[in-house]
Parts: sequence; structure tokens; C-alpha cells
Amino acid sequence: MVHCVHLAGFPKGLINCVTGKGSEIGDFLTMHPGVDCISFTGGDTGITISKKAGMIPLQMELSGKDACIILEDADLDLAASNIVKGGFSYSGQRCTAVKVVLVMVSIADTLVKKVNDKLEKLTVGPPEDDCDIPSVVTESSANFIEGLVMDAKKKGATLCQDYRREG
Repeated sequence: MVHCVHLAGFPKGLINCVTGKGSEIGDFLTMHPGVDCISFTGGDTGITISKKAGMIPLQMELSGKDACIILEDADLDLAASNIVKGGFSYSGQRCTAVKVVLVMVSIADTLVKKVNDKLEKLTVGPPEDDCDIPSVVTESSANFIEGLVMDAKKKGATLCQDYRREG
């Protein structure tokens, strides 16, 4: 990508690509005197960066709520496919994962059925088994998700699938 930027005419050194483990190079880059601005997308790590960056200008997207809005004239099969793909690929562990679906009441039941039918066909398991939904990254992530589900249930949410957790 950086090579393409150079081919487009940007001077070398204006945009750089630095690779490596964030735990090894993150603090160095965040606090380096040659860094004039930091742009970052991500939740907890973004907060850590903001605490260490001092007076360096920051541009952050710290975990949006990425809504999917479905109106009455929508193609509900397409909407259901995109909701499932957007919410469950990579176990929903990406910044752009669908987290909220806002749908017109008149089509909500139909859409929920279509989404539910698609979810029932997904497989859950380790990524090496080529499953649709792999495990989440950490135990704390699993606990957080479970907490959200239990909180929603306690507050009157209707679960459209049986809740189960393994590991």
C-alpha cells in the first residue's frame, strides 16, 4: 500500500508502514518525538494510546456501534445475509461488525425469522475446522459477551436462539 502511495506521487517518508507486535513497538511509536499525529481505531488500546501520547494530536475511533438500518422497502433476504455476515464473521471481533439493527416494526418479525434461519445454519468451532464462527480471542472477551447477553435477558430481551457457551 505504501508503495502505491509513492507511485501516486507522495514523497517517501510522508506515509510509513511499521509492522510488529503492538506490545513491542506500540509505546515506542506512541511516545516517539518524531510522531506528529496518531490516528487509531480500536477500543481499549486507543484509550491506552491517548494516555501515553501526551500532547500529540489524536484522531480516534474507539468502538462505534455500527448500526444496520432496515426500512420497509428493503430486500429482507439481502438484509438478513448482511446482518449475519456483518455481525458474526470473525465472531464479531472487528471494528466494523454490526452491533445494532434498527428495523421498521412492520417488517421486524419477518427479518428476525430470516436472520434466525441463517444463524441456525452457521457452525461454531475452532478456525482450523473452517467453521463460520470461531471462538473469541480471550476468556475476558467471552465473559464480556456473556455479561451483555445476561443483562439483556434480565432486562426483558427475547433470545431468538438458545444461549449456550462452551469454554
